[in-house]
Amino acid sequence: MAKKTISPFDGKPTTTFKVDKNGQKTVTVTARALTPDRLRMVHGLSGLTFFPLLIVSWVYGYETLEKPLPDWAVVVGLALPIPIIVIVYYFWVGLLKKTTVVEFTPSQFRIKKLTGWKTYDRMIDHQFGALDHDLAEQEQLKEQEATIEAQLSKKQPEKTSRYYRESSHIVFVYMGQRVDIATVHGKKDMQKILYRLNAVDEYMNSQAQMGGKTPEGPQSQWDNSPGDID
Repeated sequence: MAKKTISPFDGKPTTTFKVDKNGQKTVTVTARALTPDRLRMVHGLSGLTFFPLLIVSWVYGYETLEKPLPDWAVVVGLALPIPIIVIVYYFWVGLLKKTTVVEFTPSQFRIKKLTGWKTYDRMIDHQFGALDHDLAEQEQLKEQEATIEAQLSKKQPEKTSRYYRESSHIVFVYMGQRVDIATVHGKKDMQKILYRLNAVDEYMNSQAQMGGKTPEGPQSQWDNSPGDID
């Protein structure tokens, strides 16, 4: 049996290919990622829900198990905080990730906003890129000020957050003008989304150059199927 060829559109962010009854080809990229503000919320909510859940688990175990508690129950109880904090953290991560939907056609590029779709002309000079978060410099300055104050008072400087310095704005440069697509915390997540947008944009350019003729490969049939999810 021949091995499946890995498509450049497999994995995340999810990428779907469609063709309507009029032959209009569309590629949709759906990305889910945390913004720096939402990551801050994850940390806060994880702390608020961790301790009540841990206490409830301990009380439930104490009330339901025989007395005196067996040794294994004591060991499990002491180790319980680790799986609980992991479960709580990823629960909030999954719940608070922000979804960004971007749609490509041979002639247009659309971004889904709360107020509806914003449509741009792909035939006009454009480029996808990433910029440091607008508040990254401000966050850096605050850390420097705190360090100076700690040195003057001969105290240990407090550890400051890096939410914004570790975040980026994914943008669409439209005839030299900035159009924000998504704000993403984490370099790896930012690169995944940015590289996929550039790949789809390049793919749609190649389709236009071929007069709409689809090259042979995993997506050659435009079968409305999504890319695989990691």
